Formats: sequence, structure tokens, C-alpha cells
Amino acid sequence: FLNDGHVVAVFPVVEPRWIFGRLECPADERRESAGLVLKLAESFEVFDAFFQRLHVTEHHGRCRFAAEFVPDAMDERPGEFHHRPFDGQGRSLWLPTLSRPRTLVLGSSQSKQDVDEARLEANGIELATRRTGGGAVLVGPDDLVWFDVVLPSTDPLWDSDVSRSFDWLGEAVQRALSTLGIDTERHSGSLVSTEWSRQVCFAGLGPGELTIDGKKVVGMSQRRTRTTSRIQVAILLQWDGALHADLLRLDDGAREQAIAALRNVAIGLDHSPSEIMQAVLSELNA
Repeated sequence: FLNDGHVVAVFPVVEPRWIFGRLECPADERRESAGLVLKLAESFEVFDAFFQRLHVTEHHGRCRFAAEFVPDAMDERPGEFHHRPFDGQGRSLWLPTLSRPRTLVLGSSQSKQDVDEARLEANGIELATRRTGGGAVLVGPDDLVWFDVVLPSTDPLWDSDVSRSFDWLGEAVQRALSTLGIDTERHSGSLVSTEWSRQVCFAGLGPGELTIDGKKVVGMSQRRTRTTSRIQVAILLQWDGALHADLLRLDDGAREQAIAALRNVAIGLDHSPSEIMQAVLSELNA
């Protein structure tokens, strides 16, 4: 027993039962021997019978430890939403307002020099930046479903490995889409870059992201501090590679190349945003 905010108690677990109202299964899922659960001041750590800590992706979906994800709608323009402070937040699910006019949201490493502002204005599209990485994303109510997952470092879903930290969420979204009859493939390797992926998010492929027949349908990006991570998820409803290319600051020859290259890199889903978001929420809280 420690009383200063670290280990509070150690309990053996032999058979499935509730502990502190949350744990639903034994630490050792094979039930060959007892495991241990360490209750921390702000989280749980799970160990198997040999006192090896179970990674969150091994027990997620079999044991529940933290509060459910409750959607929090943010009535903000994209520029405000993407710069909303998140450090120190508890487990959260943020839903931005996707309204017209549409907005081209640049990644953290991009600048206004990457886009043709005259073409943005001609198309009635606003410009904003986000604090997570990756390329530009065109955001509007008919373009995609967008949500952010915020996790404190004490959350069982937190992973100190940035690349690996996308996996559990990619798996959850993949399961959600499968309940709607949508079969996807999840990318589990390293970042796949292309000629246009620095400029356009859906032209590249990162850990945890989903594709259909090789075409990207779910993109993710992340920003984190020492105490908190913010993972942003975009699920496409429609894809217009030509428009993405047209908005870039390019000469005519390069623009034609970009239009041809981006035309078929991604694909949208023929489902309503509410249907998709409900499926995702059900999986996150399963």
C-alpha cells in the first residue's frame, strides 16, 4: 500500500468478476493461473501470472478500466477547433462542427505557401491549420466524418510508442465499419509516403489507417504532450482528388500530374455521418 498517489493496492485475480466496478475479466485470459491487478491513483495496470505487464492492445476489448467515451460537440469554426487546448484533459471524444463554407485544413508542417489562395477564394473554400501532422484535408459536411480522441497518459489506452498508439483506434474504427457491411484493410506497417503525401493527407498511409481495395478511406494524425495525446480521425464520405490538386500552389504541368496522381488514391463511403459515428461510438464503448 502506498498512499501518495501511486500503487494503492494489489489484488489476485483468479476468475472473472468485477473489481472496483470496472474489471470484467481476469488478467490471465487463459485462466491457467492467477494474475494481478494494480490499482493506481488514476488508472489500472494489468499483469499476467508471471508479473508481465499486459500491453493495452492485448487486453483492450476484454477488460474495461476507464470511463466511456461521451461525444462532446464543439460549436467552433475549424481554425478554433484545431487549436483547442487539450493538454491535461481526461478521456474525451470531440466532434467538430462541419459546416459551410468548406475549409482546407493544413497539417502542422505546412504553410500557406503550399496552397493557391486565389483558387481557394474562387472555390469558396476557407483556410485553416491544425496542430497535428500530415497533409491537407478538405473539410465540409459532405466530405467526411471527423472526430478527435483525447487520452491522458494515465489512460490504459495510452501507448508511449507514437506509431503503435494508432493501432487500437484503427482497429475500433475498422470493427465499426464492418458492422455497416464495409470491409477495410488496416495498415500496420510504417509510414508510406508518396510524391504528394506531404501536401495531401489522403495521398499517404500511416499506422492504423484504413483502405478499401488500396484506396484510403480513414486517415489519422496525432499530437501529444508529456501528459496527453490527441488523435484526429477523418472518415471520408466523398473524395475529389482533382479539387485537392487544384488548390495546391503548382505550375500548370505539375498540377496536371497531381490531378492524375490523386484521382484514385482515396474513396468515400455511401453512409450517413450519423450512422458512421454511431457505429464508431458503439465500438469505442464496447
